[in-house]
Amino acid sequence: MNDLMKMSIGLSLGVVLAFPTANADTVQGNVSIHVEKSTSENKIDFKNAKPMGLPAVNRNTRISALETDAAPILSVSGSGYSPGAAGPAKISRRLATHVPVSKANTSIESEITPQEYGTLNHPFSTSRVDMYGLPVSRIYPYRAAGKLFFRDGIYTYVCSASLIKPGVVVTAAHCVSEYGGNRYYSDFKFVPAYKDGSAPYGEWSATHALAPTGYLTGSDGCNVVCPNDVAVLILEPKVDESTSNPFYAGDLTGYLGYAWGGYSFSDFGGYTVAQLTQLGYPVSHDSGLKMQRTESIGYVASSANAYNTTIGSRQTGGSSGGPWVVNIGQVASLSGASVGSDANSNVVVGVTSWGYTLDSLKEQGASPFTSDNIGALVDTACTLNPDACVQ
Repeated sequence: MNDLMKMSIGLSLGVVLAFPTANADTVQGNVSIHVEKSTSENKIDFKNAKPMGLPAVNRNTRISALETDAAPILSVSGSGYSPGAAGPAKISRRLATHVPVSKANTSIESEITPQEYGTLNHPFSTSRVDMYGLPVSRIYPYRAAGKLFFRDGIYTYVCSASLIKPGVVVTAAHCVSEYGGNRYYSDFKFVPAYKDGSAPYGEWSATHALAPTGYLTGSDGCNVVCPNDVAVLILEPKVDESTSNPFYAGDLTGYLGYAWGGYSFSDFGGYTVAQLTQLGYPVSHDSGLKMQRTESIGYVASSANAYNTTIGSRQTGGSSGGPWVVNIGQVASLSGASVGSDANSNVVVGVTSWGYTLDSLKEQGASPFTSDNIGALVDTACTLNPDACVQ
C-alpha cells in the first residue's frame, strides 16, 4: 500500500469484557463496519512505530476558499451538534502505564512560538500543549485527545485521534483503512493524553472500526482531498474491580462534543470561515512524543475540492486524524457580553486529513463533517454498542 495512506490507532490494558472473536466486515448503508479480533496478544511495536504519512497534495497551488469560489458549506447537509463532557478529572493509578518510545526527547526549542505563516500566507501558530513542564495535556479538553497506534502487515503506525463519546473515538479514515482497498488495518490502540511514552489514563483497544463505505470502495471521488476522510472506533471497555461495572476511556478523561453541517462556520467577506484549534502528535515536533496545538482560521473550499477546510499549520505525519476544535477552553463568567452564535465549547468539526508535499507551504486540510459521514458513523457505532455512547 502507499506509505502516504497509512495511519495508526490504539492500545489496550487491564481487565476487559469478552467480545465476539469473529473478524468480519459488513456494510450498513454508507457505513462500513470492521470487527476486530479479540486477543490478549500485544502486537503493537511501540518502540518502532512509524508516523502515518499525511496524504499529500503534490502542487504549489492552494486548495482553499481564497483561490476558489466561496464555499456554501452551510448548505451541504443539515446541521447538528452533540455535547461533550469534562469527566471526573482524576487519573486512574491502576490504569496508568508507560509504553516504549523510539528515542528520547532532546528538543530545546522555545515552548511558545510566534504566529507564523508559510509561502501560502495562511497565518497560524503552533506550540506544545504542555508548557514549561506543566501537564496541561492532562486537563480537559486536551486529555480527550491522544495518540493512535495500529498495524498494517508487520509494521506499526501512529496517528492522532480524540474521544467524542465515552467509548467512541474519531480519527481520519486513512488511519483505519486503505482508500479503495476494501480492507482495514488491525490492532487499534488509543492512548489519551499520551506524553513521552506515558499513558496516564491507560491504553484502550478497539472492538470495531467504522469508515464511510465510499472510502473503502474508492467510489466517493477521493483524490487525496476527500469528501469523507473520517472514521470512528468503538473502544473495548474495562471493568471496575470494585463494582464489576464496565467503563470507557471517556468516563475518565471526558470527551469532546462534535458537530456537522457547518457548525461554527460563518460568512466573512464572502468566504466561509471558522477559528480552529488543531491537536495532534506530528513526529516533526518533539519526535511525536508530545501533543501539539495549532491555531488558525479555516477557509472552506468549493465543491471542486470537496468542501474541504484548510488551515495554516506546520504539523506533519503523525498528526493525521487529530481533532479540529472550535471554541476550545472554558467560557468566562460574562457581564455585559454574550457568547454569540454556535458557542458550545470544545466541539470537533473535522480531523486532519492531508497536507502539501512542500514543507514551505504550511497548510493542511480536513473533510467536512456532515450528517452522512460523522453523523452516520456515530449513529451506527451507538447502535452497535449503546453503552459506549451513554452520557
